[in-house]
Amino acid sequence: MGPAFYILAIMGCGDDVSPCIPLMREDRVFRTEAACQAEIEDALMRATDLPYPTLAAQCQNVSSQVAAYWGDTDS
Repeated sequence: MGPAFYILAIMGCGDDVSPCIPLMREDRVFRTEAACQAEIEDALMRATDLPYPTLAAQCQNVSSQVAAYWGDTDS
């Protein structure tokens, strides 16, 4: 099993019971889930212009191939 990589996804949520939908991903790739989690608040602050009443963020595990494609890797 290789190293783990994480990307930070931003999701838009409505006021009703409908599920949140993926809107965007941060351009950074994180080497640990903790490093990704530490960026959630800042990522949500950068996304305040998105037209949803509620925004959520989630760290998602990705393969090394996806991480290499997606963007810069943080230590």
